Amino acid sequence: MTLAGDLTGRGQFQMNTDLSVHQGDLLVIQGQANGDHTLIIADTGKEPDQSGGHLTMVNTQGGSGQFTLFGGHVDAGAFRYSLEREGNNWALVNPDIGPQPCEVDNSCPPVDPEPKPEDLSKGSNAAVSMQTARAALWNAETDALIQRLGDLRLSHDQGGLWIRAMDTRYKFDTDTSRPFNQNIHGLQIGADKAISVELGKVYLGGFVGVGESRQDFGEGAKGKIDSKTVGAYATYLHDNGIYVDTVAKFSRYDNDVKMPNNLGNKVKGSFDNNAYGVSVEVGKRFNLVQGWFVEPQIQLSSGRLQGGRYSSSDGLQVKADAIDTLQSRAGGLLGNTIKLNNAMTVQPYIKASWVTEHRGDSEVRINDVKLKAELPGNRGEAGFGAILQLGSQHKLSLDAEYAKGSGIEQPWAVNLGYRFAM
Repeated sequence: MTLAGDLTGRGQFQMNTDLSVHQGDLLVIQGQANGDHTLIIADTGKEPDQSGGHLTMVNTQGGSGQFTLFGGHVDAGAFRYSLEREGNNWALVNPDIGPQPCEVDNSCPPVDPEPKPEDLSKGSNAAVSMQTARAALWNAETDALIQRLGDLRLSHDQGGLWIRAMDTRYKFDTDTSRPFNQNIHGLQIGADKAISVELGKVYLGGFVGVGESRQDFGEGAKGKIDSKTVGAYATYLHDNGIYVDTVAKFSRYDNDVKMPNNLGNKVKGSFDNNAYGVSVEVGKRFNLVQGWFVEPQIQLSSGRLQGGRYSSSDGLQVKADAIDTLQSRAGGLLGNTIKLNNAMTVQPYIKASWVTEHRGDSEVRINDVKLKAELPGNRGEAGFGAILQLGSQHKLSLDAEYAKGSGIEQPWAVNLGYRFAM
């Protein structure tokens, strides 16, 4: 489009681009450009053949005019383009993430800088963040189950039925994606049977569970993960206070992402994947005076979340690698067993621990671009809870905790449980 003379006032210009081949409409102003104007750009969304892309959109002979992008940016493949002024012209540009040569000589080793999170397209950012979210969901559901097994240590019944509800919120701020929030809700139901052994008991049980995780990636981009879980557990309780909790579980995840493109049109993508793993916790209860006790404990939890691939409705090709998570936890709790007058027993406690993620990082391929996904797991946890024994058959439990570490904050994790002893 060519305009003879000057451009003044306010205006909107609809333009088309194919940034994959660095081609598009060009607005030529043969005079000066003044006023404020908006470019509404529709791109094919295909992956550019190289980073550091550049495409001139407006050519002027000067002036004080300002041009902005409708939607703030244009996404093309894995990255996003912004509008920048270059002398009298305006161009779409994106960062150059390729290796940078040595300035003095070639003796230094080659470098391959990672793209900054703010340079990722909405689709890329959502795909990378979903890797983190799936692993966080896996660990949250595992932690809820391990906490439920602690209920067995209040009264040694012969087995029973139980149900537990969980609600957890995470805030992530990693070096591989833009900050996002995650909310997890879930329900687990199970049953177990006690087997008497020399100097203790062994509880063998199974469970099923469902969960829902919702992610807010910002800029209107959302993610959702529906989980279905089945598993088995065994708990050994020694008469001297030593216990061992073991869990094995399998989960099926249904993953969905939705986001608007820079023109406001909805873009969707979805895929399914499986996850499996085990967790072991070992501890010992030391009984003190007047019902007080301390319980040091260590835990090791391992999981493998299979990868997946999908093609979003705008043509973005996503291939997510498998995620291996290995977390250790060391900590303990301090509690008191209080026997009430009406045959009830309440056991309040406080707890603290440190969690370390030993693996967790993975890769996501967006079209032909490899991006890293980070699982921040190192954090400190603090919380409180209580177990209420109602007679010989009914038991209620509450557990709440807060956690914070590098790149991760858990404002809350609340678990409510009920157990019916057989």
